[in-house]
Amino acid sequence: MLDFVKILMLTQEELATHVEGVAKEKGFNVISKHPYYIGINIKDNQPCLVAHLDKVGEIPKPDQVKFDYPLIRSKDTPIGGDDRCGVWIMLELIRNCYYQYSYLFCFDEEKGCIGSSKVDVKFKPTCLIGLDRRGFNDCALYGYDNDELISVFETQGYKPTLGSITDVAILAERYKIACINLSVGFFNEHTKDEFININAMRNTLEIISKPEIISKLSMKEYKYKEFALDDTFLYDIMCEYCGQKIASRIDHHGLAICEDCDLIINDKYYTS
Repeated sequence: MLDFVKILMLTQEELATHVEGVAKEKGFNVISKHPYYIGINIKDNQPCLVAHLDKVGEIPKPDQVKFDYPLIRSKDTPIGGDDRCGVWIMLELIRNCYYQYSYLFCFDEEKGCIGSSKVDVKFKPTCLIGLDRRGFNDCALYGYDNDELISVFETQGYKPTLGSITDVAILAERYKIACINLSVGFFNEHTKDEFININAMRNTLEIISKPEIISKLSMKEYKYKEFALDDTFLYDIMCEYCGQKIASRIDHHGLAICEDCDLIINDKYYTS
């Protein structure tokens, strides 16, 4: 766990350099697009794991980090489990040469998913798995859902719940593929009371390392459910974003949206 403690005390830029160093040492192909993202082993037809490099609050100093196994806390500043837990899990997979995954490390998620909105690498993942959720067994959903993908993790004890916004939701819209976001063991994120449960973090690492889980995530493209308006609705439903124009479709949050708002949202979040 010494490396995990180390990454808790790195700035976003230092952590990015560390991630690239580990990947290159193990012979992985690295795409460096600072200050937006790092892509590692980016390939078609395999699942992609996603975590973010930044944290809320100041970087904890060594004398601020408190251990009470299996818990880690920090005095006076968030410890940074959001999302150093997800980063550590992905680094462990890279260290152990899990070439079956693609890896995206995004910058500035906490400032509005800035890095993920600039991801421009061309590839076709089978699904997107975020490692950026509080708790022990959440499988957070964002409207880009696939029942078979959810079921893969329900069999491992995860429970579906609604999320708000995170990098995989941005990427799911861009790549037109389903996403989920798994618990990685941090709690009370963004506060001085944040803590990390090492056992919960290791549990997620263990599950996504299982050959049978990797096989299921790789076997097919997990498309999310499409929503569409039939012709009878086109004259009756107003856009639930602007309220001024007739909707042309239902978006993936189940909201009616007009063509103009659809273009604005795509331009804001999904173009590089």
